[in-house]
Amino acid sequence: MPRRVPRGGRAGRVWVVDSDDRSRRSLLSALEAEGLESRGFSSAEDLLENWREAPDCVVTEVELGGIDGLELQRRLVELGSRATIVFLTREADVATAVAALRGGAVEFLEKFLTPEVVARRVKKALQSVSADSATAARG
Repeated sequence: MPRRVPRGGRAGRVWVVDSDDRSRRSLLSALEAEGLESRGFSSAEDLLENWREAPDCVVTEVELGGIDGLELQRRLVELGSRATIVFLTREADVATAVAALRGGAVEFLEKFLTPEVVARRVKKALQSVSADSATAARG
């Protein structure tokens, strides 16, 4: 399924699902500093309840209470989402990383990275997806 390309020349809209308020706020600030519009959610359920105008990218923890990140990814695919998915994890488990990437995620990052590094990786992922989409459209 083709990925969503940021519209109107803007860098992209990113939604963050992180159960830790402090981590979520830090990442939202770092994303904004990178010129990305961002919105935070404390749970996958909260994001799904607010799924109206889809973002260009969803950054989610793997380990969430209730619906976990992999299940969120599956549900977003069922909704027809073309948002780029970036996973954050406290424990880099190979089997989980493989499942996430096979499900269409473009990044699987360890949560110990600084919010600024994560924000730069998210921006780079969005730019890469946008470039890939433009190339596919031309050829």
